[in-house]
Amino acid sequence: MLLTSYDPFYSPLLSRLDAVFQQLGLGDEKSKEVERCRERLVCLMYANPAKYAPYSNLVSAQLSRELNELRKPSSDNPDILRFFRYMKAAKDGQDGGQCSAYGGCPSMSENKPSPAMLTTFNDINKLVLARKFK
Repeated sequence: MLLTSYDPFYSPLLSRLDAVFQQLGLGDEKSKEVERCRERLVCLMYANPAKYAPYSNLVSAQLSRELNELRKPSSDNPDILRFFRYMKAAKDGQDGGQCSAYGGCPSMSENKPSPAMLTTFNDINKLVLARKFK
């Protein structure tokens, strides 16, 4: 990221979100199609956080902001708008909105099972929690 487009509040948040998306196979590309996939994924994560844990927790940690916490952007970086699109997608998912409204990404749907890694994590987590209650 160029220093002239760096925003001290939003750039670190977006960088952390980008790292999560990269882990989930929605890499560095900034095309409209990839962005729509990311927005849809955020919506799905907020609609069903347990299905996407632990990634949904990581995304939520970046997007869960009160309005009074948000800052006026310190640069005219259009990339900052991504943050607000992700926030809208999160709200749509949380409010039970139709995540399919975020076009593209036919490989992602509410009915599709979790990716193998997420399923494995959730299964291990259930075992760990069950062991704690013994």
